[in-house]
Amino acid sequence: LTIDLPDLDATEALGQALARSVEPGTTIVLTGSLGAGKTRLMQAFATALGAPREEVVSPTFVLCRRYE
Repeated sequence: LTIDLPDLDATEALGQALARSVEPGTTIVLTGSLGAGKTRLMQAFATALGAPREEVVSPTFVLCRRYE
């Protein structure tokens, strides 16, 4: 699935929507170039689940990062 988002607001909205729709234990794989918005997407996702935004760090160059 490839989704092109026009701006940071759309990225934030997608992250929040994903947080509302995934089941616990779901694995989400992110791919994209530097600056594509992967970190912003996961920050919005985590914030929607009640986690502090600053705990989410860039997933670039990481094979797997697990958040409880």
